[in-house]
Amino acid sequence: ASLRTPPPSEQPSVPVGTVGQWQRALQLLGDVRTNGVPADTITHNPTFSACGSGHQWQRALKLMGDTRDNCVPADSIAHSAAINACGNPGQWQ
Repeated sequence: ASLRTPPPSEQPSVPVGTVGQWQRALQLLGDVRTNGVPADTITHNPTFSACGSGHQWQRALKLMGDTRDNCVPADSIAHSAAINACGNPGQWQ
């Protein structure tokens, strides 16, 4: 079976990295995992960015732990988004 790109009608209409879309990003990441798509940096980075934009520092840090536990490499984008999520609400201490 080959992977296909879903038609526009089946694709998310709002980029998951925008403010307020962290819930959708987490849902999409869960769907990816459920459907057996291999987890990698590309599948995780939009969720890191959405959590960072949404000031969801607890979720960003949990996702960072999940990536480590599942041997998914976290790149500079992931680290920056996690730091951003912690820095904005004053959670850097």
